Amino acid sequence: MKNLVFLLFVAVFFAACLKTTPTPQPDRILTYMNFSNIQQIDSAAVGDTVKINVIATGPNSCYKFEGFEGKTSGVRQYDIAAVGSIPNPAKGDTICAGGEYIKDTVFTILPLAAGPMILRYYNSGVLYLVDTVHVK
Repeated sequence: MKNLVFLLFVAVFFAACLKTTPTPQPDRILTYMNFSNIQQIDSAAVGDTVKINVIATGPNSCYKFEGFEGKTSGVRQYDIAAVGSIPNPAKGDTICAGGEYIKDTVFTILPLAAGPMILRYYNSGVLYLVDTVHVK
């Protein structure tokens, strides 16, 4: 019994001595970008990859395009946002050159069933454009 108490005491002692290191701050943090142009698609075929040309923008040169965020918001209805990143203000100086950041890129989607597919594009949580693609 004495050995068990001793081992428990030693375990608690060492656990109390362990240092916890804080999680390092990331160099960049995620933020939403705005769409400024979206190529609308009228129709597509089931199983074919649909490529939609889009232009996403950020207000200054510190922005970097990271990708798209998409989620289902209804039956065959999808909400899409452009995601970018900016330097983390907690890491120091974030002075950015003027001028808008512009990224000309492609958004792809794979329709899996026939019928209308509704794509809703958002700029900072505000609906920017609704596109209905007729999938055959």
